[in-house]
Amino acid sequence: MTNTGKKLTALLVALMMLLSIVPALAEAPAGETPFDRILKSGKNLKSEVTIQLNPQAGALISSMSGSQPDEESMKVFQAISDAISKLKATFIASASGVSGVVGTDKGDLIDMQMSYNQDGSDLKMTSSMLPGVYMTVDPEMMAKFASQANIQASLQAIDQEKVMEKAQAYLDVVTNEVGKIQQASGSEEGSFDTPYGTFKKCTKVTITSQMVAGLMTKLGEVYAKDEDLQAKVKEMVLASEAMNSGMQHPQGGETAEPKEYKDPILDMLESSKSAFDSEDQPLFDLVVYENENSVYVDLANLPDNPQPFNVQVHVVTEETTANVNVKYMLAGFNYTAEGETPEPTDWVALEQNILSGADSSAMLVEVKVNAVSETETKNKTAMTITLASAGMSASISINSAVNIETMESSSELALSMMMPDPLLKITMNSAPTDEQPVAPVVEGMKEVVLKEEMSEEDQKLLMEASANMAPALLEKLQTALPDEAPSILQLIQNSMGGSQESEMPEPSVESESK
Repeated sequence: MTNTGKKLTALLVALMMLLSIVPALAEAPAGETPFDRILKSGKNLKSEVTIQLNPQAGALISSMSGSQPDEESMKVFQAISDAISKLKATFIASASGVSGVVGTDKGDLIDMQMSYNQDGSDLKMTSSMLPGVYMTVDPEMMAKFASQANIQASLQAIDQEKVMEKAQAYLDVVTNEVGKIQQASGSEEGSFDTPYGTFKKCTKVTITSQMVAGLMTKLGEVYAKDEDLQAKVKEMVLASEAMNSGMQHPQGGETAEPKEYKDPILDMLESSKSAFDSEDQPLFDLVVYENENSVYVDLANLPDNPQPFNVQVHVVTEETTANVNVKYMLAGFNYTAEGETPEPTDWVALEQNILSGADSSAMLVEVKVNAVSETETKNKTAMTITLASAGMSASISINSAVNIETMESSSELALSMMMPDPLLKITMNSAPTDEQPVAPVVEGMKEVVLKEEMSEEDQKLLMEASANMAPALLEKLQTALPDEAPSILQLIQNSMGGSQESEMPEPSVESESK
């Protein structure tokens, strides 16, 4: 198979595999997913996705590459930006099928239809991107994916109360060990000013290698008795190894167990005990500030480290809200003469220098999370991840809202870089619907079986279908995006080395009649 054929096959298999997870999740017996609840209500799921691309993205990309965009290039990028911002993708999913369409208010551009059994097997997919054929997936290839999908479904089905019950044993170990450290170190009561406000209690301690090893040992003792979690870990490890090595039983999707299995968590915990056999070494300086509803943890490596780092965690909890701020700073290398102790790092000043670009050798990563429970059924979450280094900054923000009662949800992802407005924004809204997904029509079409080693006939059919895709897509492009189509076609022709004087093909009479 040619490289193009392999890439196309891999893309189609990935799409069909991804969509096949939907019924598997819907079958989860406990710990219901939102999709599961929608199906039980007698509805299907409808999702709409839109993308907005900042018109200035082209200029930013060009400036970062060191080149200056010409007027023609900016015109083409403006057309692409406008086209992307006009597009909307709509998907409808049920327990037995998924269909989707991408287009604008003026017309559809791409569509796809898929059907499957309740267990996710017997997939059939059609798409306007591949006219004349319908696709299925080889059962052996599906079996390899099924084991992973089943694990994902079982993870979705875990009872949350049992999770908290299991987690409490590990939390108790951490609490007890931290309590011992605090008692040994002692805490001060008073008024302590920090970058996150004033706190009433402060505990300072130097974390050593044996403290960490002791904690890991205690956690290992709890895990060694936790047969349920060990079984779950083993299931995931074996499934992963089967996916990677191709070990798969032909019946039932069961994975073949390797000759020797080592629990990775027990192995890791066992290796941590080796710290007891060596001299106790100081690792970090830790300071914990406490108030009634907030805590601030400041962790830094010891001053003699040639490249200091600092981790700050600030948590504030109220009755209906929770705010978490995690900040990681890595300073540039601090070279000193042998025998001399480096000056302590001023982390507040370093952060300002990173953000202003004055210090290009340091790095800042910050994560902010805000969760709000507006009512018992309405929840909102906002998260921002920021990276600043070498005079450049980028951030990703994710805002989501869920209404458990109406089963509606919305989310927005925004990517920002070197400018106040987002570079890219993706919005998704989902809600129950009475609409049914469009079923694939396979009568009169030729079957293509997607598998690792496809037959020559299937390869030929797939390549012929992909070759017929371009004319149909160009006609739809003129209808859905009449203003932007000429510039997009020009870009396609230039990228393929075509003549810049080629004209846009006129829509056929047959296509207009459709």
